[in-house]
Amino acid sequence: MVKNANKFYNQPDIAILGMGGDGHTASLFPEADEINFALTTQKNIVSVTPKNAPYKRLSMSLSALENCNELFLSIATREKQLVFNEATKDLNPKFPISYILHSKKVMCNVYFSK
Repeated sequence: MVKNANKFYNQPDIAILGMGGDGHTASLFPEADEINFALTTQKNIVSVTPKNAPYKRLSMSLSALENCNELFLSIATREKQLVFNEATKDLNPKFPISYILHSKKVMCNVYFSK
């Protein structure tokens, strides 16, 4: 499945992201066994197995996200805003979104709603 996804992958210009209360984004879950691979590979699509979901997911890798021209992140709750604030402090493997927020390769526009 991942091989076919990468074979037919077309790089998007933009990506619209959400963020979970655990700091995950684009199915890049902090406790997934594949997280280090997803954050370091040059492949565009990766398979990720979240610890809190009973099924594997396909996700864009950090590299693929950084190859977008621009990213948009929407955050909707106070709990997620607190996680976001922690993620803005430094790169933190506990919060995969921090790799997007500290990237020098892509602009990430952040929108908060209540």
